[in-house]
Amino acid sequence: MGVGWMQRDRSKGRWTREELKQLKQLAAKRVDLNAIAKELGRTPGAIRTKATQRAIPLKGSKKIGLV
Repeated sequence: MGVGWMQRDRSKGRWTREELKQLKQLAAKRVDLNAIAKELGRTPGAIRTKATQRAIPLKGSKKIGLV
């Protein structure tokens, strides 16, 4: 049976607590997005999405707010 157009490859699956902890630690050290992605075995887009969902600032990301 083929893969439907609405299905995506989610081979990495859900984020573990350990991965989230590692993401926070690497982001706090201001490690580059691509390096974090490589370390966690995820795409840069997945890293960016999860960081945004968890309000984890990434190196080079700009905060928008009032002055």
